[in-house]
Amino acid sequence: MMIRLLTAAAFLLHVATRGVHGAVADGDSYADFAALCNLITLAQTPVAPQADKSEALELLKTIKAINISVATADIRQALTQAQNKKWEQLSQEQTKGKEGWKTSWNDWAEAKIFAESGADKAAYAEWTTAPLSKATRHKIVYLAAQAVKTAQSLPQLQAKLTMAGAQEAAQKALLGDNKATNVLKPASTDRVTACGKASDGETADGGESAGKALLLDLLCLCGGHSSDRDVGKACCKRCNNAGNNDEWNLNTDGTARANFIASNCPQATGHKKISQRAVEQAWRHFLTRTAIAKGSGGAYRNALGVLQGAAQAGCSGHKATDGGPCVQYSNAAVVTGNKAPEWLENLRAAAQTWDEADEANSQIKQIENKLQAINNTLGSLLWQDGDGHNRQSTAPTTSKVESDTDCTNHKANSSCTDKGCKWDNKNQSEGDFCKPKEPKGQTDTAAGTGEGATGTTTNSTGSSSLVIKTSPLLLAFLLF
Repeated sequence: MMIRLLTAAAFLLHVATRGVHGAVADGDSYADFAALCNLITLAQTPVAPQADKSEALELLKTIKAINISVATADIRQALTQAQNKKWEQLSQEQTKGKEGWKTSWNDWAEAKIFAESGADKAAYAEWTTAPLSKATRHKIVYLAAQAVKTAQSLPQLQAKLTMAGAQEAAQKALLGDNKATNVLKPASTDRVTACGKASDGETADGGESAGKALLLDLLCLCGGHSSDRDVGKACCKRCNNAGNNDEWNLNTDGTARANFIASNCPQATGHKKISQRAVEQAWRHFLTRTAIAKGSGGAYRNALGVLQGAAQAGCSGHKATDGGPCVQYSNAAVVTGNKAPEWLENLRAAAQTWDEADEANSQIKQIENKLQAINNTLGSLLWQDGDGHNRQSTAPTTSKVESDTDCTNHKANSSCTDKGCKWDNKNQSEGDFCKPKEPKGQTDTAAGTGEGATGTTTNSTGSSSLVIKTSPLLLAFLLF
């Protein structure tokens, strides 16, 4: 008789304590918790602007400075007289006759200031005084044009490094689009309505707040209940500790509770950045969990969590009377894909911005490499011509004639022409008419030699080449 009474007492004690200590078992929802945590961890990854560590912009400035250093005298003189001021700062008198330079003036001025005020101004001065041939100047114009073309996308790429909007999108994924209120709570104060509606298995409409914010979904899955202080242990071993060992009140801010639960999330390997690849991988894993029907008959679909019996009571937060701690999504969200969860859209937006910044950094590095190659080529041009070459191309050639071939010694037409001289009389065949021929090329050495003599004038034709305005290899315009 005593044994029967003790057994009955033990049974009553067991029944009485189930409601106090919780009907869920340790780890009932751990796999679902981990799947949701993967997405939360990505959203919590710090999103900070990336830095442009390349020397692309500095290289471009260097190339432009070289170009302006060998520019024609009229351009350099005009800039000097204007004290390298911007076009809009010039007086009407200063711009008169220079209207064709308006488009490129500011860039020229910037390049000239850079060349004359930087640490390398002595090197640029060497370019200015270098005896460069016309062909070399043509090469400099061409290479400068290539550099400008190569660097055209630099401003846009550098803008992407700021990752504008990425951090905000990640925060919206965690807290919802109304995060500005600084309060994390669902629209409804009824847990079933907010997290997962009652269902007889025919419908799977999802909770009204499900898919709005990752941390709200986490509260639906792991948040404490008045009839079960230990609901959290279904998610993880410590998820029912202080911070989540009492009822989740849907009418108050749940941020602190959600952050406590999220602090126990397992850390998936490889989550160093919120990339599109990582987001889609986490999303696919998430779908494998929502695809597993819940309840004894598998009637409750599209949900994370655990439910008792036939699960007809929905996501009540208490694993009893056909309910349980869970979050249910709509068919459109996790089956057909017609309407993705809002937190997924925000995660994707943040990840896209991150990936675009990564790609921009890669493209900037490619531009840097190309500009470095152009800069190296320009450096070799400074010494390409050599002093001897330039003297030959810029100075008239004089011929020293030996005494036996001195044209003035010949008095007859026949001997004069035999010695390569010119007989300067058509009527007489003898006399003092033998003259030396003019050296070939003596009459055309003025064109194309010396600074500014490149076939250009100061008539402001509208070309914006820094060096050779009438060259077919013109710089259409210089950026920045």
